[in-house]
Amino acid sequence: MDCSKQARFDEKPTEGLSMAPHIPFEVITEILAKLPVKSLLKFRVVCKSWCSLISTSQFVKQHLSSNTSTPKKVIQLSSDVLTFYSLHDSKLVQETIKFRIEWHALSPFRIMGYCNGLVCIEACRENRIFLWNPSTRDSKILPCGVVDNSYFSWCGFGYDYNSDDYKVLTVDRLKKPIDNYQDSSRNSMMYTLRTNSWRRIQDFPLETSYMMVDSSATHVNGALHWMARKGLNSWVIISLDLTTETYMEVPQPDFYGTPVEDIGIGASSTGCLCLNVHNGAGSQSYDFWVMKEYGVRESWTISFKIPYVVVGIHPRPVAWFSENGKILFNRDGKLATYNAKKNSVRYLHQTTYCNSCPHGDVYVESLVSPNAYSNREAKEISRLNNINVERTTRVVMSM
Repeated sequence: MDCSKQARFDEKPTEGLSMAPHIPFEVITEILAKLPVKSLLKFRVVCKSWCSLISTSQFVKQHLSSNTSTPKKVIQLSSDVLTFYSLHDSKLVQETIKFRIEWHALSPFRIMGYCNGLVCIEACRENRIFLWNPSTRDSKILPCGVVDNSYFSWCGFGYDYNSDDYKVLTVDRLKKPIDNYQDSSRNSMMYTLRTNSWRRIQDFPLETSYMMVDSSATHVNGALHWMARKGLNSWVIISLDLTTETYMEVPQPDFYGTPVEDIGIGASSTGCLCLNVHNGAGSQSYDFWVMKEYGVRESWTISFKIPYVVVGIHPRPVAWFSENGKILFNRDGKLATYNAKKNSVRYLHQTTYCNSCPHGDVYVESLVSPNAYSNREAKEISRLNNINVERTTRVVMSM
């Protein structure tokens, strides 16, 4: 909803506030900033001053900051259905949003990443990318940025705190020469929301022997992270700093000198970089490591161990709820929760198959708009007005 006039955040509009004339405007602002997005969207019609306030970038940031401690959600994408899982009163609540975009309704989708309430989704068949805020339904189709005769090797989406900008990364591998994989180049393309344009940045500098384990990145501390394998027994964490736009390696634990058979990367609900590791040599558990101080090797600690017989082979964590000791993970397309305190696993009764599941990050509802930096004309062109949404909510299990 657009307001006819945008009020400055530091002004104190009084129109429509006569219902509470003795409450300072700052107090009203603080109360509104703690409300869920769904309520705020309704309150925009209360009066013009509220609509103007809720639409300001400073209020959007205040609301996001005020809601970082609220229960997080996890996204699962299957076909044209987004499923959100969240904890409420010790129950796991499943909420589904079905969307259809007519111009590529038949295309498969995949989540490239999500940050501050925005979801970055690729329509794979058309090689097009769009940003979507499921809470506000605000959307934006990105301009084409992939060079001819190429395809995505891996990608990422995150927020640059220094420039207050959202960025999308694609690393494209040229299809030619087809007969020589090692000679094919890796071009890094960066999209910035402020400029609404793509540009080429530093090419992927690491050796071609690095094999990326995950195509989508984990966003932590203003950087994108991937797990890569070098050779048969060597693993590295590769990161791209979104401010400097440079690649580097992140220090990892020494794993007590034992060889690593399986490894996955993710983020805890408190924003720490995490690893789930299964060591070889007869290890009987998955070790969950947490980097408590980003970039410091000595800060890696084992948060807890999950017996191998409990979670089975190659579980992939989806979200780590550090505050209550639970992990939501994906095993063979099915979602389950592991309770570290009870050493137990419970599978969810899913309505959809988990063919594209985020790893190691959590979703927070917000008012952040992908059209925040667009003028009114560009906003109307880029908005996806033909998205049809169907929302359902149900409790799927008690925790």
